[in-house]
Amino acid sequence: MFAAMDNSTTAGLLREMDKRTAARLLDYMEADPAAGIIAEMDADIAAGILIEMDSTEVAGILGEMEAAEAAALLTEMDEGIAVGIVNDMEPSLATNILAVMQESAAAGIFVAMEESTAAGFLDDMEAYNAAAISAGIAESIAAGLKNNLEISNAAAILLELVEIDESMVTGLLVNMDPPTATAVFAEFDASTALGLLGAMGAHSAAELLAEMDLITAAGLLGAMDENSSAGLLQRVNRARVIRATWHRSSPTSSHERKRKRRGANDQLSDAESADAEAVSGARDGVRGVGGRWWR
Repeated sequence: MFAAMDNSTTAGLLREMDKRTAARLLDYMEADPAAGIIAEMDADIAAGILIEMDSTEVAGILGEMEAAEAAALLTEMDEGIAVGIVNDMEPSLATNILAVMQESAAAGIFVAMEESTAAGFLDDMEAYNAAAISAGIAESIAAGLKNNLEISNAAAILLELVEIDESMVTGLLVNMDPPTATAVFAEFDASTALGLLGAMGAHSAAELLAEMDLITAAGLLGAMDENSSAGLLQRVNRARVIRATWHRSSPTSSHERKRKRRGANDQLSDAESADAEAVSGARDGVRGVGGRWWR
């Protein structure tokens, strides 16, 4: 019967039925004609019918629609249902749909996904789209996603995000695993790296620099003014020595704690001298050179 009708007429009939009945009728159709009928309905009505169907069937229908139309339908659904549908879609099709969704709606779906799955979709998106979605996700969750991305992709997304919300980028770097944050940071050009360090609190900047090798950290510090670099250098050395001395084992006695503290102070003094020399050399040798000059 429906085969003889045009899509608009069929859509009108389905709108008049209860949602479960309409869903059962769509179940009997191939994905392509069903998509044509769904496209004739208002998004909220169509979504109400689709959520009565199996997620794999809905995934097939959305895969036959224009990305913007499919995105509008997912936006009308509960995030949990939308995630099930997205997971059943061909990844490239799902990526295209998520990329054109309203950022806040897409962010809600990403938060409801498994972290590794969400990271996979961000990896496959254009950096600008991924950054726009990331801007709508809580920093702690977004940082977890970035930990699962390819380093170069994470850096590209954060570079785009700098233009949207620089403070969020600094927050993400602070919340990421330190080795990952350091690797991502090394992908930035000198101007961006120095700008982000300057936007961070001194403690967070020092923690990040402490994760870097001496040459990298010295190059960054050497490009700063002497007052800023001197203050950071003390914090970097303190963080580096504390990690090396105290994290090996927890001192159990008062005598042991004093011994470790004395050892830490001695190491700190030695580290400050060595790092001060490295920073001085970096300032003399590399100041003003562009690009990833500290690597």
